[in-house]
Amino acid sequence: MIILSTWTPTEQPEEEATPKPKRTRTPTAELQSSFVPDLRELLRGPVYLEGVQVSAPANEPGTAVLNLTGNLPTPCNELKVIINGPDSLNQFAAEVYSLSWSNRTCIQVLAPFETEITLATGLPPRDYSVIINGGDPMPFTIQAMEITQQEEPAP
Repeated sequence: MIILSTWTPTEQPEEEATPKPKRTRTPTAELQSSFVPDLRELLRGPVYLEGVQVSAPANEPGTAVLNLTGNLPTPCNELKVIINGPDSLNQFAAEVYSLSWSNRTCIQVLAPFETEITLATGLPPRDYSVIINGGDPMPFTIQAMEITQQEEPAP
């Protein structure tokens, strides 16, 4: 299981009329959050996804990356992503939601975000899919790394 935690700033600078998306790339090794709240004080909330893309970067063989863009309900909400898999059908399941403090007053404005999450590394070449919040599977393929043999220069 992989858990992603990113924190969105709680205050916006006065000179910015519209907040800019927060962009992050979280390597698998850094997905554990040091943020340990009292869970009784947190409320689970939605995430409004506008874009979901799965890619297999050519420069990182066997790696699958999930790109998410969208909005959190308020700047006080924290983006959470839990990833399970792949299962026996080569499917990943991603649960995307937000958390906020139950006792915090927050401005009621959407907070845009953009993030890249490493689904997995070291995947063997084959077809996979990812299911976000129980929706339809999104297929992607991990290609075999092409190894080309270079000819030796003639003496």
